[in-house]
Amino acid sequence: NSYEVNKVRWWKGLDNFPNISINIKSIKEKLNELLIDATQKRLVSDVKIATSLSGGVDSSIIFSILNNIKKEKNNEKINLNPFVIKHSNNKTFDVAMELSNFFNRKPIIVEYDEDSIDNFSNKLSAIEITEPYFSQLEVYKAQNERGFKVSIDGHGADECLGGYDKDIENFGMYFQNSLADLYRAIINLKGAEHLKETIKRLNLIPNLHGFDIDIKRFVKIKEYRNEYVNSEKIDLINPFLEEDITELINYDFPHQILYLNSTYGHMQWLLNKWDKASMASSVEIRSPFLDWRFFQYALALPAELKTKNGQNKSILRDTFGKMLPKSVMEKKFKQGLPIVDFRKDKIALNLINEAINQDDFKTSNIWNSQKIIADFNNINIRSKKINKILNLIRTYLMNKGFEKRKEKIINTYKKCEESFNKLN
Repeated sequence: NSYEVNKVRWWKGLDNFPNISINIKSIKEKLNELLIDATQKRLVSDVKIATSLSGGVDSSIIFSILNNIKKEKNNEKINLNPFVIKHSNNKTFDVAMELSNFFNRKPIIVEYDEDSIDNFSNKLSAIEITEPYFSQLEVYKAQNERGFKVSIDGHGADECLGGYDKDIENFGMYFQNSLADLYRAIINLKGAEHLKETIKRLNLIPNLHGFDIDIKRFVKIKEYRNEYVNSEKIDLINPFLEEDITELINYDFPHQILYLNSTYGHMQWLLNKWDKASMASSVEIRSPFLDWRFFQYALALPAELKTKNGQNKSILRDTFGKMLPKSVMEKKFKQGLPIVDFRKDKIALNLINEAINQDDFKTSNIWNSQKIIADFNNINIRSKKINKILNLIRTYLMNKGFEKRKEKIINTYKKCEESFNKLN
């Protein structure tokens, strides 16, 4: 018998965009309805439910909805004393404390040594990526230690509402192109002199230029090459990407970019990272913003509703503003959780030095260990190539973590087998 593996597409976002009203009041009512319903659906559980709170807009909105639902329905499974990470340079910690007090909750503060490189290989293998995003591990570890098995979190709003800096830049290019098109229309109707008069009279921006925003130019597959590794190029392009790009021509640029990033880009990486971090402590993440009905509705909204009054995700702020203290809704900066920077001290350099001198590192056929060691020991070269060396060291340490986990599983299996044999 011969078998063939076929790829079948089970979901296509472009086929699931809703019709959007042009009435802003109706849009807010629909957003409110969809997000509250999405949150309620994620509270069905026979185990304890926790929530984390960063003090940012997204987690604050979810936290507020949860408190209102708790008040109305008295769900006994959910504990709304939020888990709050405290780390250096945390600009939203005070906001999280204020919001907790606003709802009369007692926050559970999660503190940890941000610069610690203890158990580095185990942590990397837990999240299964080489970037040391360890603060996520600490959140869910703390939840697990207190008996929680489910966490309601605020992931996904940035991806459907254009919350990142790059999204704002892309919106800006689109809006400027619209203004450039308007200028050309005035020239075609009344001539260049009339355009100059109009710009002066309305105090518009003179000498405006447009951008080439052909979506195909923005679809770039990164090539990850490292001079210390001999590797072949692998085609990782999703087979459905070309099909979607053909259809995306019928959408405006902001929708094109947000759709591609949420379907083929950053969101996949983000969800994978958070899911691995939570499951390392056997905690299930549930994210109301990622409910497909809410996500598709928010994604379909026009860009001008997502940036207003100098704020990103403005339609979300406008919709849920009355639920939250004014200080939360007016927060104008964005901050994620920190990543461990283990380049900055001697301890970290000692860790790298220890790794590259291990026998299995030296004898690996994956990288050129002799060149790595030589370049690392040369201070002048090390400063220029430290990032490439670090990427390989993190890969090596992650694999060491996998080996430890494999060994632990094998030993557990042997003990179980021994116990079973004794019973027989």
